[in-house]
Amino acid sequence: YGTKKSRTIRDLKAPQWSQYLMSSAQFHATVHCILISDTLSVQIAALTVVQLSAFGMTMRRKGFISQKEGVFLYALVLLA
Repeated sequence: YGTKKSRTIRDLKAPQWSQYLMSSAQFHATVHCILISDTLSVQIAALTVVQLSAFGMTMRRKGFISQKEGVFLYALVLLA
């Protein structure tokens, strides 16, 4: 059930610039939480983005959503 292919942002079938944007946004949110922010609401917001992106990748791997829908969901979560 599902696929055994790689599940990282690096292996998405998306333009290189969008992969860079998605990777850097998640990296910067994580670094901001660890090193800079002492506000709990900012940390929870960043955690929500990371968890929703993981959920979207799981949905894609299980075959519930397409590749295109997964990329759209991830971009929507990052922009929200």
